[in-house]
Amino acid sequence: MGQRSFFEISRRRYAFVMAAYSLAVAIIVGLLSLMTAVDKEGRWFCIGLSTLFSAIAAWRFFQARRLSATEPVYLLPDTAPVDAQEKYYRRWLWVSAIAFPAVTAMTAWDLSRLESGEVERVSLWGPLSWIYEFAGFGPTVATVPLLGLVCVSLFTYKLKKLGDRRPRE
Repeated sequence: MGQRSFFEISRRRYAFVMAAYSLAVAIIVGLLSLMTAVDKEGRWFCIGLSTLFSAIAAWRFFQARRLSATEPVYLLPDTAPVDAQEKYYRRWLWVSAIAFPAVTAMTAWDLSRLESGEVERVSLWGPLSWIYEFAGFGPTVATVPLLGLVCVSLFTYKLKKLGDRRPRE
């Protein structure tokens, strides 16, 4: 069976590609600690990170041997079966519901420390720094949960639309 779409590959090939990416990251991080001037802690961090990605690569290679060569992986959720789409959107709904409040809290904490003078500078996401320079503390902190609300609303809408497409029993 040939490929039906550029965005649809076999599970085995996808696992091999992810294993190769993990192995490449492991090699790059390992070489980074050898080719740059880092202190002892930095070198151990790079070695640990390289070991982690090597283990992920080994696990992916091990998985790839056991996976089906014909079962597809859908890289675009809209081309997947309804069950896979529901699983995808439900997972990202939960990630959004957890991540956006956490990012909001971190942003508010960083900006409050900046405004109180406790620190001289903070690192922000590019659009947030622009909003902070243009509008100040409140709108910047409010932007993150609004973006989260948009994401949660879109995922909920997609799940409702998929639920309407399911046959009724």
